[in-house]
Amino acid sequence: MTDSNEELMSQVKAILDEANADLSKKQMEEAVRLVETVSTSIGKEFEIEGDKVLLFMMYQTPVSEVDKDNVLNAHLIAGLSDTEAEARGFSGGSIQMPFTFDSMSDAVENMNSRMAAVMADMAAEGKGWATITAHKHQATTIYMCVAGGSLTVTKVLPTGDKLSESRATGGTMSTPPAVESLPSEASPLADAQWQFTAMPQVLRQQYPKAYKAMVTEIMSKLEGMTGDDE
Repeated sequence: MTDSNEELMSQVKAILDEANADLSKKQMEEAVRLVETVSTSIGKEFEIEGDKVLLFMMYQTPVSEVDKDNVLNAHLIAGLSDTEAEARGFSGGSIQMPFTFDSMSDAVENMNSRMAAVMADMAAEGKGWATITAHKHQATTIYMCVAGGSLTVTKVLPTGDKLSESRATGGTMSTPPAVESLPSEASPLADAQWQFTAMPQVLRQQYPKAYKAMVTEIMSKLEGMTGDDE
C-alpha cells in the first residue's frame, strides 16, 4: 500500500489491545469505522477476485510514526505533542502488505497453524494487533476484522454501498462472536482468523506460562528446521 495509506489509525490502542468481551459501544463504532476506512483503501490498492483471500496484518506503532493527515480521529490528538498523546493512551497503527491465498480452504489451513499465529504475535513485540481478511462472495466483497476481542464484518456491495456489523459478545477464546450478516460459507474463515489473531494474544495476556511454553516449543521447532537445512 502507498505510504499515505499505510497509517490509518490515530486511536487504535483500545481496539487492538487485550481481548475483552465488554467493549464499549463507542469502541465497536470505532471498529466499524476502521474497517470501512481500510476497506476503501484496500479496494483501491488491490484486486480482490475469484477465490482468492487477502490477509492484512495491523500493528500498533508510536504516535510519532503516524501520518497526521491520514488518521481516523485527528481531532482527538489535535494540539497534543506526540509525548502527551501517548501518555493519554493514544497510539498509531500500520497495515502490512497482504498475504495472498489462492482459496478460502488454503487461507483457513494456514491461519489454523498455531506456529504461524504465535509467530505473528511475537512480531507485535507485546503490543495489540489485528487482522483483516478480504474475499469475494458472489459479487460482494467481504472484509472481516478481528481486533481486541471483536469481529467486524463489512460488506461492500457491487453498488459501492457498505453494510457493517460488529460484535464482541458471545465468543470464546476459540470461537468468534456470531455475526448474523456473515455468509455461512465464510464461517470457517472467520473461525480460523479468530484463532490466528485472538488466541495467541489472549494466551500472552491471560495465560503467560502457557504462552511461554508455546513460544519455547515453536522456537525449538524452528531451530530444528534450520539445523535440517544445514
